[in-house]
Amino acid sequence: MRKQVGAVLAALGLILFCGLKVSAADGQRVVNFPADSGLHRWNLDELEQGIGGRFDAVCVSLPPDEKTAVLYLDGIPLEPYRVITREQAGRVQMFAASDRATVQVGLLAFPGVDIAETYRIRSINPRFS
Repeated sequence: MRKQVGAVLAALGLILFCGLKVSAADGQRVVNFPADSGLHRWNLDELEQGIGGRFDAVCVSLPPDEKTAVLYLDGIPLEPYRVITREQAGRVQMFAASDRATVQVGLLAFPGVDIAETYRIRSINPRFS
């Protein structure tokens, strides 16, 4: 009997824990895009409105579910966590596979950032330098 009560309490605890809503990371915004089926280019004004201000670079931190939509930059699928410039963001296209009301995309905006600087990682192991 005690094992059954313990199992029920554990199940209730898991249900409550799994039902918690996870908040977005600091600076991350979840933007809703219209999802009429077909290919649609991102509108920078709507993107800024969803993010909450002007940006110079943006990172797709939470891509849409592949079953509902796919993001493309210049015809190539956009990888998650890739930082793109404002100009590149204007060339992003979203292919929605279904007629859902909206598609959610998590974005991190970087105002006033020059991403032209690239960082070089050097290894102390001569085989990887």
